[in-house]
Amino acid sequence: MKSEVTSSRKTRLAKKRHISHDFRYVLRTSLLPVTDTIFPVTMRLRLTVKRHGLPDAPIVWTVESETTTISKLLEEVHDAIPIESRDWGFEDYAVELKGANGVNFECLHYQTVGKVFKEDDEVM
Repeated sequence: MKSEVTSSRKTRLAKKRHISHDFRYVLRTSLLPVTDTIFPVTMRLRLTVKRHGLPDAPIVWTVESETTTISKLLEEVHDAIPIESRDWGFEDYAVELKGANGVNFECLHYQTVGKVFKEDDEVM
């Protein structure tokens, strides 16, 4: 009888350790920081669309900064404000970051928005 009680107690202790271990794991993982893959980082830009023969269109634009490239940004803007026409294509446009003293810096098409721009940057 004593050996049955001892083995039953060992089983309960083993289960208890396993449960407490699982709880610690859940607790530790729940304290980890939220990653960008779950919640994309959205950035707000001050964007000025300059189209040939048309007035400038200054707008506020939001974009997922970690995954969107400069070329994808151009495509997204084109969905809202047509920039491509019979005579003008995407290759005729440049995305520029407004700099100090009137100097603008051209962005490369493969760069990600989050690495090139900061929140509220002026982009042309």
